[in-house]
Amino acid sequence: MNDTAEKSKAMSGSKPNYLAIALIIGGIICSVFVYKVYQFNKLEHEVFLRTNSKMKLKSVGRALGDYTNEHEEYPNSLRDGLSWQARLLPFLGQDHIYQQIEFSEPWDSSSNLRIAESVIEDFQVHSFDKKNANGIALSHFAGNKHVFDSSEPVKKTHMQHVLMNSTILAFEISNGFMPWMDPSNLRDPMNGFGNGENQIGGVSIGGCNVLLSDGTVIFLSENTDAEIIECLSTITAKESPCELFSF
Repeated sequence: MNDTAEKSKAMSGSKPNYLAIALIIGGIICSVFVYKVYQFNKLEHEVFLRTNSKMKLKSVGRALGDYTNEHEEYPNSLRDGLSWQARLLPFLGQDHIYQQIEFSEPWDSSSNLRIAESVIEDFQVHSFDKKNANGIALSHFAGNKHVFDSSEPVKKTHMQHVLMNSTILAFEISNGFMPWMDPSNLRDPMNGFGNGENQIGGVSIGGCNVLLSDGTVIFLSENTDAEIIECLSTITAKESPCELFSF
């Protein structure tokens, strides 16, 4: 009898702890669930930012279209001493700010710096700082230096018939934000993608939104062939539109 009781006791002591197992499994399931929710929210946030950026660039594109229709050429920062973005203010519903700019003075004169504190929503993407440490409003986009800093202003007809309307005008950046009034807020897309202060890149992983001269906004992959980026960036004559389908 004693042997039987000892065996029964030993067997009962070796039973698996189902409560502990259940807690472990539950913990694993909860961890996976939390991770999935985090990944989903992260993706949803990125989609929101990319969409927001695309809408802002489209607005800039419409303003550039209206500007070129009126002036028959693109803004020229080298000639004007004022950023290409400042020239778009009347076409973005910001004429009251534009009228306050002192065009005879440098953009960073005391008079103009007061104007430069104004945040222009069409030049900004959610999630980045709106102003720098000095309180000057920033732009989260940069312009193509080949277009806006050329030795001569790029004519509308040249863009349409010689460049085949397939040239990058502006794009997202992710670092080195400059004031929207600063004429040096320009970069060369051929410097490639990245977080460098002379590179292009935005809120998304793997590429960025760019505005083309026909008014469209496309997501340009960081794996885009260098020859295609060169074709899209320069203002030399093109025999045919750049191969956008290769993206």
